[in-house]
Parts: sequence; C-alpha cells; structure tokens
Amino acid sequence: MTFSSLPAALPFIKAGSVRALAVASAIRSPLLPDVPTMKESGVDGIDTTAWYGILAPVGTPVAAIDALARAVRDASQSSKYRQTLLDMGAMPFTTTPDEFGDMLRAEVVKWSELVKLAHIPVRER
Repeated sequence: MTFSSLPAALPFIKAGSVRALAVASAIRSPLLPDVPTMKESGVDGIDTTAWYGILAPVGTPVAAIDALARAVRDASQSSKYRQTLLDMGAMPFTTTPDEFGDMLRAEVVKWSELVKLAHIPVRER
C-alpha cells in the first residue's frame, strides 16, 4: 500500500497493475469517479491534494508578479495545456496571487500541526 499523487499513480491504475482504494481529497477525482474518498471509505480527517505553483522571491515587485500571474493564467486557458494535465492525472486550476498565498499559509498551518502531533523532529537551518 502507498499514498501517491494521481499523476504518478494513474498510469499504473489504468494499466491494472495497481488498484486505487481511495483518494485523499475531500471530493472524488473526476479522473477516477468510481474511486471513493477516504471519508467515504470510513477514514475521516484526510483531505489533501497535490498542487503545483510558481513562487517568486520576497520583494519581487507587484507589477512583475501580476504580469507573471497573467501569463500563467493565459497559458493555462489553452485547451492543449489543460488536456495535457488531464492526461497526466492532474486537475488544472488557477488562482490569483492572493488566493495562492492564502492557500500556502493554510498548508503551512496544516502540515505544521501534523508534524507537531506526530513528534517529527525539525532541524532549523
């Protein structure tokens, strides 16, 4: 048994060499609509998804961030780009820089709490 991102696991699921038991997101994946969520499988409290984003150094001018966000948004509207992601097992979505920042802060809180709860040692750099 393993937890894996859908893009990494999907080729094996499609080939029939592994069987998906559940997805760890709050909702079923449109790419595997017959695979239940962890909650539907009787395991509550699991809600996580793999995501990808573009980050810039602290202090990057807002105009540069806005230009990058526009370019990414425009590129992500391409049907070829969206289909490529779907074929890989990834669900395409875009956010604004502020929404992405909010998501990153929420991820830090969520995973920090898990690290503390599991007593995982953290080395400071």
